[in-house]
Amino acid sequence: MQEFINDKYRFSSACPLVLLGDDIIEARSKEIDKITSELIEYKVLIRDLIENDISYEIRNEILNIALFITENVELYDKFIESKELPVDEISKETNKLKSYIEKYKQYIIAYVIIFGNPAYRYIREYVQIVENNKDEIGKELIEFKENNLLKGIIIYRNKKSAIIITSLGEFKRIRLLNQCIKGEEGDGVAKKTVSDYKIHIAIILIIITTLTLGITYTYRNIVRTIVVENNALIKVKIQVNTYGRVFDILATTNEGREIIKEIDVVDKEMDTALSTFIEYIDKNNMILDSGIIITISGKPIKYGSIEKSEKYIYNNGINAKLNNVGSEHKIN
Repeated sequence: MQEFINDKYRFSSACPLVLLGDDIIEARSKEIDKITSELIEYKVLIRDLIENDISYEIRNEILNIALFITENVELYDKFIESKELPVDEISKETNKLKSYIEKYKQYIIAYVIIFGNPAYRYIREYVQIVENNKDEIGKELIEFKENNLLKGIIIYRNKKSAIIITSLGEFKRIRLLNQCIKGEEGDGVAKKTVSDYKIHIAIILIIITTLTLGITYTYRNIVRTIVVENNALIKVKIQVNTYGRVFDILATTNEGREIIKEIDVVDKEMDTALSTFIEYIDKNNMILDSGIIITISGKPIKYGSIEKSEKYIYNNGINAKLNNVGSEHKIN
C-alpha cells in the first residue's frame, strides 16, 4: 500500500470549465440522481453534508484521505463491499485519529463515491482538483477568500433556493439569483445553516443555564424559618424561600409528621401555609388552653404579611404569641 501524503492534492479556485448544452445538463442530472441514491446506501444524506460547514483546509485534508482510499484497491474494495468507511484501517494508514475520521466521515464518503467512480464524469470535471508540486507540499496554501456569493452545480432546487456542489468541493444551500435546473450551474447567496448560529445558540444556552441556576438557587435559598409550637407533642418548622413560598415543612414529633402528611403546603405562600396548619390543629382539637407560639428566625416578617393567619387566630379565640426575630407580642 502506498504512503499517505496529507497535502498531495488540493481543491483549486480556478474557474471550472462548464460544459453547456441540454445533453450535458441531462447527463449531469442523471449523475446527481445516482450519487444521491448511492450516498443513501452509505447512510449519508445531502442535508447532512450541508450542515457540516467545513473549512477549506479541512476539506483539502479529507480530500487527500478520500483519494488515498480510491487509489488503494484493498481499502476501496472494503469500502464498496461493506457500504461503510473502514475507519480503523484508514486511521492506521493515514495516521489520523479515529475521532477525526468519524467527525468528517460523511464528507469523506461523498468524495470517495464521486472520485472513485468514473461514471460520475461530469461532476468530477466540475470539481477542481490540482496536485501540489514539490515546493507546495508541506506549505499552507490558501488561494481563495470566503464569499457569500456561491456558484455550483444544482443538486436540488425549489422555487427560491437550491443545494449545490461547488468547484471547491462544498455542499451548500443557496438563495438563487437566477433561474436554473438540476444539473446546471447556478449562483446565489449562501443561506444560513444551524452551524452558522452555533455561537448564538451557545450564548442563549449559557444565558438559559445561568438563569435556571439562578432561579433554582433563589428558590432553594431559605431566608426565613417559622416554628409553630402547640405543645411538647406538636412542633413544626416551616422553611420559607426568597419568593416568600414554603420550600419545606419539617416536624420533630410523630404527631407533627402526621399533620404534615394531611396538609399540602409546600410551595404555597407563607401566610397560606401557616393559616392552613393552624386551622388544621384547631379543627382537630389539638390546641391546648396555653395556646400556640409562633417563632420567626432569619428575615423578620413585615406588618400584615401573615394577615390571614392572624385573622383566623383572632376570629377563633386562639391564644397565640408571636416572636418576630426577638420582637414579641400577642396576636390574640
